Amino acid sequence: MATRRHRTGRKIDRPTTARDPAPRFQSEENQRDNQKPNPKSPLDARPEPGQLHETGGLERSILASAVSSLASRQYSEVQLRRRLIAKFGDLHEIDRCISLLKDKGYLDDSRLAESYAAHRTGVKAIGRARLARELAGKLLSREVIDSALNKAFQNVPEAELIDRAIEKRVRSKGVPVSPADRKKMFDYLARLGFEYDLIVAKMRNLGPAGDPDEA
Repeated sequence: MATRRHRTGRKIDRPTTARDPAPRFQSEENQRDNQKPNPKSPLDARPEPGQLHETGGLERSILASAVSSLASRQYSEVQLRRRLIAKFGDLHEIDRCISLLKDKGYLDDSRLAESYAAHRTGVKAIGRARLARELAGKLLSREVIDSALNKAFQNVPEAELIDRAIEKRVRSKGVPVSPADRKKMFDYLARLGFEYDLIVAKMRNLGPAGDPDEA
């Protein structure tokens, strides 16, 4: 009887039947299947073209292109605007980028004109008319050009520049004596942009008086 009580007291494993719960590994697989994201869930949605983030991306591209251009050389506002329009098209985002660059000090027409004028009069003896044409080629406004010219020739007077130009010409060609040589000297100084009256006054100091333009 003791032996029987011992046997009946043991827990006996029973075979799995249809009524029993599914094995644990099957439940884990089902759990993993249930955790897979629904492909139609809003979490998987992708932004459509034309949304605000794409506009911001376009502005960043325009701004990066503008900064890269300004890093390689100086541009006036009109020059930079034309360059960006040629690359991206005529977009209102370009206006915002130009405004930002001006606010940050990266784009300044007055600074460009003044630094260019100071550099040119420092390395080459040129007159006001020649320098004005070069600045106009940078698509600067008349007001900005006139202001830069006044500052440049206040620092280095045009009379001093023409003296340097004449000295250089005399060193290479000699003092002009004949009417033909005087005419060449006059044309040389005129191409450098010096005014007619200033050229005539300076050339009178080189030899016989006379108007070289009449030779």
